[in-house]
Amino acid sequence: MTEEPRTYTKDEVYAAVNAGADLVLSDDLELDDGRDWSLVNLAANAMLSLLENPEMSLDDVIRANWQEEETVCKVCGDGIFQNGNGEWEHGEPPDEPHEPVPDPDGVVRMVRGWING
Repeated sequence: MTEEPRTYTKDEVYAAVNAGADLVLSDDLELDDGRDWSLVNLAANAMLSLLENPEMSLDDVIRANWQEEETVCKVCGDGIFQNGNGEWEHGEPPDEPHEPVPDPDGVVRMVRGWING
């Protein structure tokens, strides 16, 4: 008896790739070199980007996933960045939880991003 091929939604694929990256980056492997983390995140981003557009180059993947704006939060003064979905996030959790509010007069520069999806 032949088993029917299983189909997956885009959300299921994103969840599986991100869960796989988290599993590899868990404390069990004791990765301490930032390059290891960056390579795993780059590989996960490349897989998800190629799912959307199989013609993307490595440069395209990096531009699409690793270029994010950073400024400071008007509420707490901590660094915040704009993720791949265009939402602002704190780089580190703030002492008192609140929505990040970008300061338009803050320094804006390009920084490395995180896994999208």
